[in-house]
Amino acid sequence: MIASVLPNIRSVDKSFSYNVPTEFIGDDRLRVGTKVRVEFKNRKVDGWIVNLDQSINLADGLKPLLKLLSYGPSPEVVELARLAATKWVGSESYFLSIATPKTQIRELNPALRKTRKASVEIDLGSTQGEILNHIEKGLQAGLFSFLFRLPPAMNHLWLVVAFWKLVNKNSVTNKKVIVIVPTQNSLDLVDGYLKKYPLKVARFPHDFKELLAQNSDINIILGNRSASFVPVPEDEIGGFVVFDCEDDALIEESSPSWNACEVVNMRSQSLHVPSVLVSSCPTLRQQSLFKQFKVGRHIEVSGWPKTVVLDIKDEDPHEAPFPKTLINSINSSSGLSYVVWNKLGGKKLLSCTKCSSLILDTACDGPMEKVSVDGQDLLRCRLCNSERLPFCQNCGGAKLKVLQKGSKALAYDLQTLLGSKKRVDDMSLVCESTDVIVGTLHIANLNRKASLISWLDFDQSLFAPDWKSSEIVLSYLAKLARLVGPRSNPDSGILFIRTAYCDHPLVEALVKGDPDVFFDQELRRRKVFGLPPFREIATIKGQSGTAISDYIKELESSDKNIEIAGPSDDGMFQLKADSMHDLSELFKKYPKPKFVKVAIGGRW
Repeated sequence: MIASVLPNIRSVDKSFSYNVPTEFIGDDRLRVGTKVRVEFKNRKVDGWIVNLDQSINLADGLKPLLKLLSYGPSPEVVELARLAATKWVGSESYFLSIATPKTQIRELNPALRKTRKASVEIDLGSTQGEILNHIEKGLQAGLFSFLFRLPPAMNHLWLVVAFWKLVNKNSVTNKKVIVIVPTQNSLDLVDGYLKKYPLKVARFPHDFKELLAQNSDINIILGNRSASFVPVPEDEIGGFVVFDCEDDALIEESSPSWNACEVVNMRSQSLHVPSVLVSSCPTLRQQSLFKQFKVGRHIEVSGWPKTVVLDIKDEDPHEAPFPKTLINSINSSSGLSYVVWNKLGGKKLLSCTKCSSLILDTACDGPMEKVSVDGQDLLRCRLCNSERLPFCQNCGGAKLKVLQKGSKALAYDLQTLLGSKKRVDDMSLVCESTDVIVGTLHIANLNRKASLISWLDFDQSLFAPDWKSSEIVLSYLAKLARLVGPRSNPDSGILFIRTAYCDHPLVEALVKGDPDVFFDQELRRRKVFGLPPFREIATIKGQSGTAISDYIKELESSDKNIEIAGPSDDGMFQLKADSMHDLSELFKKYPKPKFVKVAIGGRW
C-alpha cells in the first residue's frame, strides 16, 4: 500500500509517496487524515496522510512510514483544507493543523450507536416559528445557506435547540449541530443556555477525542472560529449555526486571512446540510451572497436601544470629553455604567483645534495623516492616498492636533469629575463595588447588563483607515445594544454616542433602529469606489525592495481585470479584482514568494 503524505512544513505545498509497512496494515489509524512520522530530506518530520493507494503493495525506491502518530482530520476536512488553501492563498498544512488535536490520540473510546431519543421541548413564538418554517421551505427548495437579520434584543440562543430538533426530525441516528461564535464570552453564554436542556454538548478543540469517535452521542458542538474545521464524520453532521456572523473575530488576523463563515458555507454546500448565519447587522458582502430573512419592521426597530446623540460641536471645549448631559446621566443612573474609549483606535487621527472636526478626505471620507513630500507638509488619505494642503475641510483652520489618550487616564479624569458619588475603574480593576467601567471596545464582549453606555471616541473608530470601518462599528453597536436592552422596554438603559457627525448614515440608522438606512448609503459608496461586494480586495505586504516590486509587476501583467494601488507608507499594496475566483486564479498562476504575505479581503 502506498500513502501520499503532506509534510507539516508551511513552505511545502505538495505530497510525497511512502510505502506503508506491513505491520501498519489493519491498524485503525491507517486512514486519510492520520498524522504520521516520515523521513523527509534526511530529517524526521510530521505529516498527514492525504491519500491511500491500495492497488500497489510496495514500491521500490520509496521510504516507509516511520510511525502512525495520531488520529487526525476526516477525509472531508482534508479536501476542505485543500480548497481553503487555494481560496485564501495559504498552505494546506496550515489548515490541516487547525483540525488536528494538539495532543496525540492513538485510540478512540468505543461509542455505541445511539438513536436520537433525547426529549427536548421548547416554546416558540410566532417569529421563531416563522424562522423555522423559512428554513424548512428553503431546504425543500434545495437551499442550504440561510442568513437571518435579528435585532440585538431578540434572544438568538433558542435557535440552537430548535435547529437541532429540525435536523433530527426525520433522522434515525443522532445528527450533530456545530455552533460557532466569535468570542469566548459568547461561547460561555451559549454553553450556559444549553445546560437547561438534556443535550450533550462538546467543545472544540477541548473534547477532540470524543468528536473523532464514530457514532458518539454528542448533540451540540461549540467552538470559535477554528470549529469551522471540526473533523466530525461527515455522515453525522446535521448542520451549522454561526452567531454574530458579521464579527471580525471570525476572520483570521494573520496570513492566510480565512473567514469562518465562508468555510461553513463551503462545507454546507458540499455536504448538503443547512447552515444558518445569524446577525443583527450582516455585512454587505454576506447580504450579496445569501438571501436575507428579516423580521417585521416594528419588531426590528423596537429591538434596538434608546439612543442619545451628543454633538461634539455643541459642547463646551473645557468639558470634553465629558459633557454635562453625560455626567448628570451617570450620576442619576442606578445601575452599572460603561464608558467606551478605544485607545487603540485613536492613533494618528487628526482633528481641528478650532472646530473639533476630524480631518477627513473630502472624496472618500477616509482619515488623513501628516506627511512630508519634497519638503512640503501635506495631508494624505490613509484609504485612497489622495493628498491636499494641511487645513480643516470644515472651517479652513490650519492648526491641527493628534487625538490620543488612554482609557486608564480617562478613568482617572472621570473619577475626579464624579467625586465620591461613583466608583470608576478601568477594565483591569473591576470589582463588585464598581459603578462605572471605563475601557476599550472589549466592553462590548462582556455579559453584564448596563443601565448606561457611552461611546466617547466614536468618530475615531467610524473613520478608521479601513474600507469596512463603518460595518465594524455597527457590529460593536449591536453588541452594546444587548447590554442596555431594547427601546420597547421602559426599564432598559440608554446608549450615548458622542460624535461630530450627527447626520452620518450610521448614526441615523442607530437612532431610527433601522440598519437599512446605513446599508443603502454604504452600498452606493462602495459601488462608486469599487469595494466589496462589487469588487474583491486583497492586501499584499512584504519586505520592501526590488523583489516585491518585481512580483507586483508580474501581477499587473495578468490578463485579469485587476487594479493595484500602493505602496503605502508601511509597504502594503492593495489589489482589486472582479471576484474571489479571479483572485484565487491570479495567485495560483503567480505563486507568491516566501517573503510575501497576502490577506484576501484586505484584512491589515
